[in-house]
Amino acid sequence: MNILTPFEYFRPTTVDEALELLATKENAKIIAGGSDLMIQLKEKMIHPSNVIDITHIPELQEFKCEEGKGAVLGACVTDAFCEFSEELKAKFPAFSYAAGEIGGPQVREMGTIAGNLANSGPSAETPSSLICYDAQLVLAKKGSERTVDVKDFITGNRRNILEEGEMIKQIIIPEPDPNTKVKYSYVAMRRMMEIDIANMCIRVDLDGDTIKDARCVMGSVAIKPLISEKVPEVLRGTKLGDEEVILKAAEAAQSEVHPITDVRATAQYRVDVIGALVRRILRELAAENK
Repeated sequence: MNILTPFEYFRPTTVDEALELLATKENAKIIAGGSDLMIQLKEKMIHPSNVIDITHIPELQEFKCEEGKGAVLGACVTDAFCEFSEELKAKFPAFSYAAGEIGGPQVREMGTIAGNLANSGPSAETPSSLICYDAQLVLAKKGSERTVDVKDFITGNRRNILEEGEMIKQIIIPEPDPNTKVKYSYVAMRRMMEIDIANMCIRVDLDGDTIKDARCVMGSVAIKPLISEKVPEVLRGTKLGDEEVILKAAEAAQSEVHPITDVRATAQYRVDVIGALVRRILRELAAENK
């Protein structure tokens, strides 16, 4: 039986109260959905003295999606909400799809997008799509707030730039240009409740069927989301759907990854998967743009 290390539990009802607790309670951890934190507690990976439950703070449950203004998600907006929100599916389909691939239905009903980011696991589903959408995080601590790009938030395996006493307050996703197309895909051993072998999101900014600019972000192949430098170089100025270009882009992505071998896949298989994901996503984007 996994017996939790004793800790003191707090349930604030305002953001200010939560930040005061974070500032004054030593060795404190935030709990929202708890789908990652509870596992870490049971496995004795962490030993917090204080646990602060932010799920009863109305402000952190808020969601706004306005025409021309993108979307703002409070830190406690769940994975399942993002999966099924018609507004998010219409404006940010790659992100909505990625949110729907986290764990299984029960996990998504409890887990939060902010938690998926704060856990900062290398195989996390949502960071690659959020990076492609130029998303930002509002980080708050007692007396101050700062806004950072999601691409700069995760620094390593379960490591990020959150400071002592700081928490994610909001996720901001800017309004995408109508000519920007984004698609997410992944490969895993099972349909759900599985850690990805590799995942990827590709963004293309189009002028007709010409790619003006592009972004490719890969997950589960490095200690943090890997933003490709070579794939955009291959794609810029080319026609979306050009098979020769697609093959070159796949080779470019493969040349940038140096993954590990673990229980889910060998390093070489992950390299192969990365090539397959580039080919799959670019072909699907081309088919959808006709």
